[in-house]
Amino acid sequence: MKKFVLGLALAMSTVSSFASAEELKVMGRDYVYSCGYFSSMVGDYEVSFEDTSLPWGTKVTLIYGWDVEYWAHPPKYKTWSYREEKEMKSVAPYRWATNLETTLHGRTSSEYKQALDLVVKLEVPGRPTSYYNGGSRMGYFTTEVGNTSKAPCVGNDKKKPDFYQRHLKVVTKD
Repeated sequence: MKKFVLGLALAMSTVSSFASAEELKVMGRDYVYSCGYFSSMVGDYEVSFEDTSLPWGTKVTLIYGWDVEYWAHPPKYKTWSYREEKEMKSVAPYRWATNLETTLHGRTSSEYKQALDLVVKLEVPGRPTSYYNGGSRMGYFTTEVGNTSKAPCVGNDKKKPDFYQRHLKVVTKD
């Protein structure tokens, strides 16, 4: 029995240490500047990517867009609105990061950004361009963003809420 438990523990430690060399992380905060009813909601996000298998000289680019609901009758919903690419800067060995700031819902707008969609583009010298996108051909990562009814307001002290880690979901498309 001891041999089985030891073997299982070794097998599990091997799996966990080699499960994935890549890690995509989003830290974010959503808030409104005014505590009044008619206020715009802002989102600040730090997106980081880590991959210890990438060699020096790798160019890492974040491709991102927003899932937007357009308030109409009936409401319309579109993924990957306002698609952009932003080069991520090296912030530590094998780690790249970039910051995003956007208005999630303007007080006079009929659109509301509900989720952030993400793909990481990897350009390794001497290799074809590849994408970290959740594993499927047209896949991507997504995370929900602000909610006007729950977003804290920045008061007179101008103190913004703390960043917290966002849960990433994988959207698979082939």
